Amino acid sequence: MAKGRSLLEPNEIDAVAIGILATAGPDGLSIPRLARQAKVTTGPLYRRFDTGEDVTYDIWSRVLRAHLQRVLNALLAARTDDTSSEADWVRGELARPGVESLATLHVLATAHRLGPVGEQVRRELDDDLSALVTRESSMPGLMVLAHATLALGSWLMAKSWPTIGESTATELSTFSVAYANPAFWSATGQHVPYRAPAPLVTLSGDRAIDDLRLATMKVVSMYGCASATANRISRVAGRSVTSAYRQLGGKNELLADAITHALHSDLGFSGRESTTAVGFGREERLTRSFQVLRNQTSDDNRENRLFMLEVFLAAHDDPMIATKVAAWLEGVRERFTSAATRLGDTSESGPMIRRLETRIGGGLGSLVLSVVAPRWIALYDPMPAVVANDSVMEYADHQNS
Repeated sequence: MAKGRSLLEPNEIDAVAIGILATAGPDGLSIPRLARQAKVTTGPLYRRFDTGEDVTYDIWSRVLRAHLQRVLNALLAARTDDTSSEADWVRGELARPGVESLATLHVLATAHRLGPVGEQVRRELDDDLSALVTRESSMPGLMVLAHATLALGSWLMAKSWPTIGESTATELSTFSVAYANPAFWSATGQHVPYRAPAPLVTLSGDRAIDDLRLATMKVVSMYGCASATANRISRVAGRSVTSAYRQLGGKNELLADAITHALHSDLGFSGRESTTAVGFGREERLTRSFQVLRNQTSDDNRENRLFMLEVFLAAHDDPMIATKVAAWLEGVRERFTSAATRLGDTSESGPMIRRLETRIGGGLGSLVLSVVAPRWIALYDPMPAVVANDSVMEYADHQNS
């Protein structure tokens, strides 16, 4: 049928909707946009759906939920057989995630602001995680969830830092073996005092700029980057739009200023502590890694981590934000390389770099999981996973070489 056809072909509609979710997320999935990209009229779509959120849930329930289940099953099965076709497939989804993986990430990461649809997604994910942890009852729950965070972190950084996924795919067996090792299961974090991150304070010397920066972060954490309008930001800041334009500019300038400031602030997402910790003794390394993980998942840090998550998601589709994130990540990678060099690994893609990248990917995956499934993050002591991750780094071997 010619362009503008009214007859729907479900497989084609699914593919177009998944493609939109993979890049722009649920924010970008409207029925007019779906019809335009699928080259169909809107009538048949409106007979099935009222909003883009309805389409999002339909795709989640029929396609993406099953895709995530397959990924998690394959990751856990790879512990005992990493040569199977499923193991090869899931390594490919880590290194070069397809549209279904990226669409799954965007739906999960934004479910907290999708209203009733998001609540249903979160309930169903909770059910799936419960079934998974119950099935894998021979392992501590957090060790099971660690496989999920490896995937989510790889997908989150797929556009900004693709070597995280490649490193995770390469090191998957090493980390899976560590997570399955009962030697780490008795480790406890109760002896490590958690230090909640201090509230973010911007000391620019200009009260108006500080108000606008903090308001931008608040608005982005609530609505996402795409919906963070200058009007919303100025209203939350208690400033006029005219004042916002005079101080920093329009929406793009407000976002750029807040993102630049946040990326270079101590929000616990830079990898600064975990990478500089490699030169310390084991107890100090574990304590620092524990603090970074807790900062990425604590309710005390919710607004900051929501802001960072929205920024990383927006980098998939927004060139300005992608440029800001890429420049910051280059600095993080330089710190990784320096840390690995101090431990005797001078290769740019050697095992130390791969394992450092895998660890930060897993940490960022914990950030995603803490937003969509906070009960599971709060349920388990993270210290066994911290100890297992530390063992993978093989610090002693490098320090003694």
